[in-house]
Amino acid sequence: MPSPRRLCAATACNGSLYVFGGEAVNLIPGIPNSVNNLDGMIRYFWPTDGQDYMQLDSAERFDPMHGTWEVLPRMPTSRAGCAATTADGLIYVSGGRLGETVLSVFERYDPHIGRWEVLPRVPTARSGCSSVSVKGGIYVLGGKCSNGRVQGVCERFHPTFGRWEKLQPMLSPRSAFAAGVLMEVIYAAGGFNGAVGLSSAARRGLGLTGLLGRLKAREGELAGVGEVECFDPATGFWSETVAMNTPRVGGAAAVTGGAVTGGGSSAPDILGTQGALHIPCESKTSFKNG
Repeated sequence: MPSPRRLCAATACNGSLYVFGGEAVNLIPGIPNSVNNLDGMIRYFWPTDGQDYMQLDSAERFDPMHGTWEVLPRMPTSRAGCAATTADGLIYVSGGRLGETVLSVFERYDPHIGRWEVLPRVPTARSGCSSVSVKGGIYVLGGKCSNGRVQGVCERFHPTFGRWEKLQPMLSPRSAFAAGVLMEVIYAAGGFNGAVGLSSAARRGLGLTGLLGRLKAREGELAGVGEVECFDPATGFWSETVAMNTPRVGGAAAVTGGAVTGGGSSAPDILGTQGALHIPCESKTSFKNG
């Protein structure tokens, strides 16, 4: 990628992969690691964990047909730990954090004209959340909120009316988890609940790109949880489903081929664990290592 970073957001749109935000190590010692105009105020952030990170407003697109990257117009707000999803050819980026400030920022990018638009804020500010879309609705799930707690908040944005709706919360609070959509059902898997890592797949969408019906999750860093749950927008309820074989946190997901493949960290020194979630029908859901 043109810009090295961690804690970025990614989504697929119109056959291309888009990557937004994240943070990178500041290469200029002694200089504030992030300067941004947020709500009309200039804010400076200094290192708090021994590393000096700068939150990014970068936006980049990968064209798999030509194997090339393109630098896009920058996001209005620099942030890490945000979530991205696509609906009706438009890209929505929600939440994140700027330094230690948890954000409720919600922005939309139109790939056709290369322009960003600031939308009504997410009702609950959070970072480490996941986002998916079902039937044009934008769902923002879980994350670490401004009170410092990991929560299972679930909110939906209606692009047609420009308003938010609060939904039933997830059964398991979680952040740094994967989400994706299969058969118009949202799946949430793994993550971190503030005490231990998560392996439950709240399936209606493992934090994803939604390509060809199969969810693939990539590696994470922390000990994870194995619980998985799913949300059916038709009923408005979450339900527990089969847990992953390996608890994990910090995984990512993509849909392709009618199955969900999850990867992530099951322990600080064990990376790249994978598992596939096959869903031919609700009664035959299972995980297998792959």
